[in-house]
Amino acid sequence: MCRAKFGNWFPIWRPLGLFAFTAAKEVIGSSDMKAQDRYLMFVHWSEQDQLYVGYCPDLFPAGGVCHGATSVEAYGKLCEIVEDTVKTSEE
Repeated sequence: MCRAKFGNWFPIWRPLGLFAFTAAKEVIGSSDMKAQDRYLMFVHWSEQDQLYVGYCPDLFPAGGVCHGATSVEAYGKLCEIVEDTVKTSEE
């Protein structure tokens, strides 16, 4: 591989030790995580609609669920929809 073109972007593997594994296990296994945080959510600019569109493919595979004039607005609406959907499914 040509280093001049790609540089040193490959990560260097280093053993992290038991402490890092234990800390990661505590974070991953934490019960503080909200149920809606387990779903992929993202916002994408739609050229066709000229708006930001919110997606959650795990819950709504058909496409966009909400829209907004700003990415923050669309993401806020998306979070509300996902939270409501998750709460409804738990009942």
